Amino acid sequence: MILQEKGIEAVMQVSCRDRNRLALQADLLAGYACGITNVMAVTGEDPSFGDHHQARSVYDIDLIGLLRVITGLCKGKDMAGIELNGSPDFLVGSTVNAGSSSPELEAEEMKKKTEAGTEFFITPHLFDLSSIEPFLKRTDNQKAKIIPTVLLLKSVGMARYMARNVDNVHIPDTLIRRIQKAGDKVRECVRIASETISALKQEKFGGVLISTIGWENKLPEILEKI
Repeated sequence: MILQEKGIEAVMQVSCRDRNRLALQADLLAGYACGITNVMAVTGEDPSFGDHHQARSVYDIDLIGLLRVITGLCKGKDMAGIELNGSPDFLVGSTVNAGSSSPELEAEEMKKKTEAGTEFFITPHLFDLSSIEPFLKRTDNQKAKIIPTVLLLKSVGMARYMARNVDNVHIPDTLIRRIQKAGDKVRECVRIASETISALKQEKFGGVLISTIGWENKLPEILEKI
Protein backbone atom coordinates (compact mmCIF):
# COMPACT_ATOMS: atom_id res chain seq x y z
CA MET A 1 0.00 0.00 0.00
CA ILE A 2 2.90 2.36 0.76
CA LEU A 3 4.39 1.64 -2.69
CA GLN A 4 1.02 2.22 -4.34
CA GLU A 5 0.65 5.56 -2.53
CA LYS A 6 4.06 6.60 -3.87
CA GLY A 7 2.99 5.88 -7.45
CA ILE A 8 4.72 2.52 -7.82
CA GLU A 9 2.57 -0.29 -9.21
CA ALA A 10 3.02 -2.93 -6.49
CA VAL A 11 3.09 -6.72 -6.77
CA MET A 12 1.81 -8.54 -3.68
CA GLN A 13 3.41 -11.90 -2.96
CA VAL A 14 1.24 -14.62 -1.41
CA SER A 15 2.96 -17.74 -0.10
CA CYS A 16 1.55 -21.19 0.66
CA ARG A 17 4.13 -21.50 3.43
CA ASP A 18 2.88 -18.56 5.49
CA ARG A 19 -0.92 -18.70 5.68
CA ASN A 20 -3.79 -21.15 5.71
CA ARG A 21 -6.34 -20.94 2.91
CA LEU A 22 -8.70 -18.62 4.79
CA ALA A 23 -5.93 -16.14 5.57
CA LEU A 24 -4.62 -16.25 2.00
CA GLN A 25 -8.10 -15.54 0.67
CA ALA A 26 -8.51 -12.68 3.15
CA ASP A 27 -5.13 -11.20 2.15
CA LEU A 28 -6.05 -11.33 -1.53
CA LEU A 29 -9.45 -9.67 -1.09
CA ALA A 30 -8.03 -7.04 1.27
CA GLY A 31 -5.15 -6.33 -1.11
CA TYR A 32 -7.51 -5.77 -4.03
CA ALA A 33 -9.74 -3.57 -1.88
CA CYS A 34 -6.63 -1.45 -1.20
CA GLY A 35 -5.91 -1.05 -4.91
CA ILE A 36 -3.37 -3.84 -5.48
CA THR A 37 -4.09 -5.65 -8.75
CA ASN A 38 -0.90 -7.69 -9.23
CA VAL A 39 -0.19 -10.85 -7.24
CA MET A 40 2.71 -13.28 -7.22
CA ALA A 41 1.82 -16.76 -5.92
CA VAL A 42 4.70 -18.87 -4.59
CA THR A 43 5.18 -22.06 -2.61
CA GLY A 44 7.70 -20.45 -0.24
CA GLU A 45 11.08 -21.73 0.92
CA ASP A 46 11.28 -23.83 4.06
CA PRO A 47 11.92 -21.56 7.10
CA SER A 48 15.04 -23.57 7.92
CA PHE A 49 16.78 -21.71 5.07
CA GLY A 50 16.17 -18.36 6.78
CA ASP A 51 17.08 -16.87 10.14
CA HIS A 52 13.87 -17.88 11.97
CA HIS A 53 14.56 -21.59 12.24
CA GLN A 54 11.80 -22.30 14.75
CA ALA A 55 9.05 -20.95 12.49
CA ARG A 56 6.54 -23.54 11.30
CA SER A 57 5.41 -23.87 7.72
CA VAL A 58 1.68 -23.97 6.98
CA TYR A 59 1.21 -25.40 3.46
CA ASP A 60 -2.55 -25.78 3.97
CA ILE A 61 -2.88 -25.49 0.20
CA ASP A 62 -0.43 -26.19 -2.63
CA LEU A 63 0.62 -23.71 -5.31
CA ILE A 64 -1.71 -24.98 -8.04
CA GLY A 65 -4.55 -24.87 -5.53
CA LEU A 66 -3.69 -21.29 -4.58
CA LEU A 67 -3.62 -20.23 -8.23
CA ARG A 68 -7.06 -21.80 -8.73
CA VAL A 69 -8.34 -19.93 -5.68
CA ILE A 70 -7.17 -16.62 -7.20
CA THR A 71 -8.83 -17.49 -10.52
CA GLY A 72 -12.02 -18.39 -8.68
CA LEU A 73 -12.07 -15.08 -6.82
CA CYS A 74 -11.68 -13.26 -10.13
CA LYS A 75 -14.71 -15.19 -11.41
CA GLY A 76 -16.74 -13.96 -8.45
CA LYS A 77 -16.70 -16.91 -6.05
CA ASP A 78 -14.72 -17.65 -2.91
CA MET A 79 -13.06 -21.02 -2.35
CA ALA A 80 -16.25 -22.37 -0.73
CA GLY A 81 -18.16 -21.54 -3.90
CA ILE A 82 -20.06 -18.65 -2.30
CA GLU A 83 -20.91 -15.76 -4.62
CA LEU A 84 -18.99 -12.56 -3.92
CA ASN A 85 -20.53 -9.10 -4.09
CA GLY A 86 -18.22 -8.11 -6.93
CA SER A 87 -14.89 -9.69 -7.81
CA PRO A 88 -11.21 -8.76 -7.96
CA ASP A 89 -9.32 -8.51 -11.24
CA PHE A 90 -5.77 -9.70 -10.66
CA LEU A 91 -2.79 -10.04 -12.95
CA VAL A 92 -1.37 -13.32 -11.63
CA GLY A 93 2.25 -14.42 -11.61
CA SER A 94 4.20 -17.37 -10.27
CA THR A 95 7.63 -18.98 -10.54
CA VAL A 96 9.27 -21.34 -13.04
CA ASN A 97 12.65 -23.07 -12.75
CA ALA A 98 13.69 -22.42 -16.32
CA GLY A 99 17.20 -23.76 -15.67
CA SER A 100 15.95 -27.08 -14.32
CA SER A 101 17.80 -30.26 -15.26
CA SER A 102 14.39 -31.66 -16.26
CA PRO A 103 13.05 -29.08 -18.74
CA GLU A 104 10.25 -31.40 -19.86
CA LEU A 105 8.84 -31.70 -16.34
CA GLU A 106 9.24 -27.97 -15.72
CA ALA A 107 7.46 -27.13 -18.98
CA GLU A 108 4.59 -29.41 -17.96
CA GLU A 109 4.43 -27.73 -14.54
CA MET A 110 4.36 -24.32 -16.23
CA LYS A 111 1.47 -25.52 -18.42
CA LYS A 112 -0.51 -26.52 -15.30
CA LYS A 113 0.12 -23.11 -13.73
CA THR A 114 -0.92 -21.36 -16.94
CA GLU A 115 -4.17 -23.37 -17.05
CA ALA A 116 -4.72 -22.33 -13.41
CA GLY A 117 -4.59 -18.66 -14.41
CA THR A 118 -0.92 -17.63 -14.31
CA GLU A 119 -0.02 -14.91 -16.81
CA PHE A 120 3.64 -14.24 -16.02
CA PHE A 121 6.50 -16.30 -14.60
CA ILE A 122 9.63 -15.27 -12.70
CA THR A 123 12.74 -17.44 -13.19
CA PRO A 124 15.65 -18.03 -10.81
CA HIS A 125 18.78 -15.89 -11.30
CA LEU A 126 19.90 -16.06 -14.92
CA PHE A 127 23.50 -15.46 -16.03
CA ASP A 128 23.67 -17.59 -19.16
CA LEU A 129 20.81 -17.55 -21.66
CA SER A 130 21.94 -20.84 -23.20
CA SER A 131 21.28 -22.59 -19.87
CA ILE A 132 17.50 -22.16 -20.29
CA GLU A 133 17.26 -22.85 -24.04
CA PRO A 134 16.14 -26.49 -23.52
CA PHE A 135 13.23 -25.18 -21.46
CA LEU A 136 12.36 -22.34 -23.84
CA LYS A 137 12.06 -24.79 -26.75
CA ARG A 138 9.23 -26.49 -24.85
CA THR A 139 7.25 -23.35 -23.97
CA ASP A 140 5.29 -20.57 -25.64
CA ASN A 141 6.49 -17.20 -24.35
CA GLN A 142 3.50 -15.49 -25.94
CA LYS A 143 0.86 -17.29 -23.87
CA ALA A 144 2.49 -16.48 -20.54
CA LYS A 145 5.31 -13.99 -20.18
CA ILE A 146 8.62 -15.33 -18.84
CA ILE A 147 10.50 -12.75 -16.76
CA PRO A 148 14.09 -13.75 -15.93
CA THR A 149 15.71 -12.60 -12.70
CA VAL A 150 18.97 -10.69 -13.16
CA LEU A 151 21.07 -10.69 -10.00
CA LEU A 152 23.70 -8.05 -9.35
CA LEU A 153 26.73 -10.04 -8.22
CA LYS A 154 28.92 -8.41 -5.58
CA SER A 155 32.17 -10.37 -5.71
CA VAL A 156 34.05 -13.33 -7.16
CA GLY A 157 33.35 -15.24 -3.97
CA MET A 158 29.59 -14.71 -4.31
CA ALA A 159 29.68 -15.91 -7.93
CA ARG A 160 31.67 -19.02 -7.04
CA TYR A 161 29.41 -19.88 -4.12
CA MET A 162 26.27 -19.59 -6.22
CA ALA A 163 27.78 -21.62 -9.06
CA ARG A 164 28.53 -24.46 -6.64
CA ASN A 165 25.58 -24.39 -4.28
CA VAL A 166 22.45 -22.81 -5.79
CA ASP A 167 20.11 -25.15 -7.65
CA ASN A 168 18.86 -24.26 -11.13
CA VAL A 169 21.45 -21.47 -11.53
CA HIS A 170 24.35 -21.70 -13.97
CA ILE A 171 27.23 -19.20 -13.84
CA PRO A 172 29.81 -19.73 -16.60
CA ASP A 173 33.47 -19.99 -15.59
CA THR A 174 34.25 -17.26 -18.14
CA LEU A 175 32.03 -14.84 -16.23
CA ILE A 176 33.72 -15.66 -12.92
CA ARG A 177 37.16 -15.15 -14.47
CA ARG A 178 35.99 -11.86 -15.99
CA ILE A 179 35.13 -10.50 -12.52
CA GLN A 180 38.37 -11.90 -11.10
CA LYS A 181 40.52 -10.10 -13.69
CA ALA A 182 38.68 -6.77 -13.48
CA GLY A 183 40.45 -3.85 -11.82
CA ASP A 184 37.17 -2.47 -10.49
CA LYS A 185 35.18 -5.59 -9.63
CA VAL A 186 32.04 -3.73 -8.51
CA ARG A 187 31.83 -1.80 -11.76
CA GLU A 188 32.38 -5.04 -13.69
CA CYS A 189 29.49 -6.69 -11.83
CA VAL A 190 27.27 -3.72 -12.73
CA ARG A 191 28.37 -4.01 -16.35
CA ILE A 192 27.56 -7.75 -16.41
CA ALA A 193 24.06 -7.11 -15.07
CA SER A 194 23.46 -4.42 -17.70
CA GLU A 195 24.72 -6.64 -20.51
CA THR A 196 22.49 -9.50 -19.34
CA ILE A 197 19.42 -7.25 -19.29
CA SER A 198 20.22 -5.91 -22.77
CA ALA A 199 20.57 -9.46 -24.12
CA LEU A 200 17.24 -10.48 -22.61
CA LYS A 201 15.59 -7.39 -24.09
CA GLN A 202 16.84 -8.34 -27.54
CA GLU A 203 15.36 -11.82 -27.09
CA LYS A 204 11.95 -10.17 -26.43
CA PHE A 205 11.31 -11.51 -22.94
CA GLY A 206 8.38 -10.05 -21.01
CA GLY A 207 10.71 -8.00 -18.82
CA VAL A 208 13.29 -8.62 -16.10
CA LEU A 209 13.32 -8.71 -12.32
CA ILE A 210 16.47 -6.91 -11.16
CA SER A 211 17.69 -8.22 -7.81
CA THR A 212 20.27 -5.96 -6.14
CA ILE A 213 20.24 -7.39 -2.56
CA GLY A 214 21.05 -4.18 -0.72
CA TRP A 215 22.76 -2.40 -3.61
CA GLU A 216 19.68 -0.51 -4.78
CA ASN A 217 21.91 2.55 -5.22
CA LYS A 218 23.47 0.75 -8.21
CA LEU A 219 20.14 0.56 -10.08
CA PRO A 220 20.52 3.92 -11.90
CA GLU A 221 23.97 2.91 -13.16
CA ILE A 222 22.65 -0.49 -14.35
CA LEU A 223 19.74 1.10 -16.18
CA GLU A 224 21.85 3.85 -17.74
CA LYS A 225 24.04 1.23 -19.44
CA ILE A 226 21.09 -0.56 -21.10
